Amino acid sequence: MRIAQARIAKVQALSGIAKANLLPSVQADASFTREQFTENQFIPPPYAGNWAWDNIATVDLIYDLDLWGKNRSALTAALDYVQVATAEAQEVQLALETAIVRAYVQLSLQYVLKDIAEATLKQRQDILDIMQKRSAAGLATELDRRQAEVTLPAARADLERISESIELLRIQLSALAGKDKPV
Repeated sequence: MRIAQARIAKVQALSGIAKANLLPSVQADASFTREQFTENQFIPPPYAGNWAWDNIATVDLIYDLDLWGKNRSALTAALDYVQVATAEAQEVQLALETAIVRAYVQLSLQYVLKDIAEATLKQRQDILDIMQKRSAAGLATELDRRQAEVTLPAARADLERISESIELLRIQLSALAGKDKPV
């Protein structure tokens, strides 16, 4: 966004220069010279050996009539560039807003998936507890208990993967929002 805003400021400055070409301008110049005339050469008296000042001051008023429209065309082109830069800045802002909304939607989805993964892990842990109690009571085989144990690491891995995804999305949102710490 800052780059787009800087681009707008640059083209606005250029359009100001183009607009200045349509206006009159004033130039001033001054020079002051002090000179001592020689006594030994061809300078006649009373100037020989004396000091003299040579001062010049000028003021110019300049106005380009722009009969062929060159400066007006340059101004129109510069104003067009301002509109293009403004449109590009709006495009950048829209893309940024879209990215933020997408990240929030993905983050919301990941939180829902995390809730499901936690419920699944709890359910599998409950099934394992039931199988261990049944095995201790002699109502289930060792194979049943082992089958219930096998599903726990996969559920924990899913929960960890989803938690990492949530953290990455939080970092992404922080970067998109221009913040140093995750939101």
